[in-house]
Amino acid sequence: MTAALAVVDALTALNAHRLGLVSPYPDDLNRASIAYWQSHGFEVAAVANAFNSESAFHPIYSLGGSAAAQTLGTLEDAPLDAIIMLGTGMPTLQPIAGSIGWRGAPVMSCNLCLAWRCVEALDRKEPSASTLQPWLSGEGWVERLKASRPGARDIVAIHRQELSQ
Repeated sequence: MTAALAVVDALTALNAHRLGLVSPYPDDLNRASIAYWQSHGFEVAAVANAFNSESAFHPIYSLGGSAAAQTLGTLEDAPLDAIIMLGTGMPTLQPIAGSIGWRGAPVMSCNLCLAWRCVEALDRKEPSASTLQPWLSGEGWVERLKASRPGARDIVAIHRQELSQ
């Protein structure tokens, strides 16, 4: 099981065709990524780039959740079937939690899809929208995410605010 194939399974389960990508990659890797999604029959209609060329460390791992959330927010009104936050090193759970219930397309990440798909495989279930939807709506994990940050303001509220800026 790979993260990319787990995303393909999630998109197929949702019957999503028109995609938006939130990418922490430079342009050359974005072109390769677009070709990958197209090779699986998807249309990449929008790419929001969160690449941090100023980083002294690896650009993906230097991105903060706020930068990822702000980049994600640029796709909220795009006519898309789904949004994928790429890069297993980019912080995605807080921005995804902040997008739950927004007016945009459902948001997923490589890591979230991989976790969902592995659970389905362990339970010997075929991928389906009915088992993916709870993951996309934060069932079970948003509360644990909030609890993992004692003393912090409401993570979901923070990222909803960042998405709206």
